Amino acid sequence: EPSPAAGAPQRVAVACDDGCVRLLTLMAGTGVGKGLHHRRSFGRVQGRLLSLAWGHGGAAIAAGSSSGSIHVFDVDTLSELTRITVGGGDRPGPAAAEERCVWALQYLLDGTIVSGSSDGDVTFWDGAQGTQLSSFRQHRADVLALAASPDGCTVFAAGIDSQIAAFEKLDNALGDGA
Repeated sequence: EPSPAAGAPQRVAVACDDGCVRLLTLMAGTGVGKGLHHRRSFGRVQGRLLSLAWGHGGAAIAAGSSSGSIHVFDVDTLSELTRITVGGGDRPGPAAAEERCVWALQYLLDGTIVSGSSDGDVTFWDGAQGTQLSSFRQHRADVLALAASPDGCTVFAAGIDSQIAAFEKLDNALGDGA
């Protein structure tokens, strides 16, 4: 969790190979009871979970899977709020989405979710509605890491192809864009 509330213990979320997000609490101090403690688990989803990002304020978690989807969970109720199908990329057929891995996720301050996938796409999603805002193919191979500037206006993407791409948010009369 990026910034826990004052006096609250640090929470750690883990995306697991069995399709489950596990929430842990970091207990500070010395002696018995310190360290990471399992707090609760979210429901399992199809595929392996490969990436995870906390929403601003710690109320939501987005998890990317090996089955071509992003699952957005409410941290308090453990319920799935939104499921985003990333799609099958350039591969035709029903197995295409299953082959598209969501390797990287980043939440921006405005609630936008950014994903990096195995086909080289960097995609910006409306985190509340689950709709695609923009998609860019800047990489020739898998996108493995995403990072954002503190104000959320610039996103950096790195992949297997040894490139780092920068995306800057643009505000104009026609609406937001990247």
